Amino acid sequence: MKNKKVALVTGANKGIGFEVSRQLARIGFTVLLGARDKARGEGAAGKLRNEGFDVRYVAADLNRAVESGAENARIVNLSSGLGSLAINGDANGPFYQAKALAYSASKAALNMFTVNLAYELRDAKIKVNSVSPGYVATDLNGHSGPMTVKEGASEIVRLAQLPDDGPSGGFFSKEGSYPW
Repeated sequence: MKNKKVALVTGANKGIGFEVSRQLARIGFTVLLGARDKARGEGAAGKLRNEGFDVRYVAADLNRAVESGAENARIVNLSSGLGSLAINGDANGPFYQAKALAYSASKAALNMFTVNLAYELRDAKIKVNSVSPGYVATDLNGHSGPMTVKEGASEIVRLAQLPDDGPSGGFFSKEGSYPW
């Protein structure tokens, strides 16, 4: 893996995480496919290896630190438009009637974590951003979303490749910046 870009993608054994892994591997990244369940994680990594990609399963164990020498790292947190206070508070906004309290609150908290982590890492070459992939057809919503996982993964992959002068501490969607 020396001199090759490496991406750790958590929750990557299915859905958007799996597609992000595929797209990053396709453009030359070595992908560390993180999953809690070993059999599912190894199965997903094996499927991508069979497509010719450099993908390796890693146990998603948040109690264990991973040392990677993370110069020029990119952290992309998977959020949702439902985590935007501005959008959800707008009576004319697209999510005004969608009141999923626990989900929305967790995504708003993730967005605040993004802002704070970006501030903490402001002097490093590490970029930290949140992204709303859109209403993607996944297990979470019974595959009712109009977007494919491939479409939902595209902005995540773009943010994972930001140049050193790219933004940090932002909230994005495929349409551009999202309001907090």
